[in-house]
Amino acid sequence: MKELENSMAGMDDENPDPKQMGSLMRKMCDLTGEKMDNQMEEVVRKLEEGMDPNALEDQMGDLDNEQGAPTEEVDSTTGIKVKKSSSRKVTRDPKLYEFVDFIQK
Repeated sequence: MKELENSMAGMDDENPDPKQMGSLMRKMCDLTGEKMDNQMEEVVRKLEEGMDPNALEDQMGDLDNEQGAPTEEVDSTTGIKVKKSSSRKVTRDPKLYEFVDFIQK
């Protein structure tokens, strides 16, 4: 964790170095044991090569939804943005109560 702290301390918040960002992302995955999928591995590799993060986002932004990544939608009942995943259907537990039923009016 000290190594991560040192890496982050040297980052410029306004204009971060892509190589430093990529290196930090790789270190975080290594320390946490999180495995990167092929797309994320490619993003980190390109950052480590020094590719502009904005250009990288423009280039790879459309790939997210093609691979079943969650998309944001607005819940019609609450108006809150929620992430929806195409690979998993979310169901509501019928034993749960609505919070609004317990709010004193």
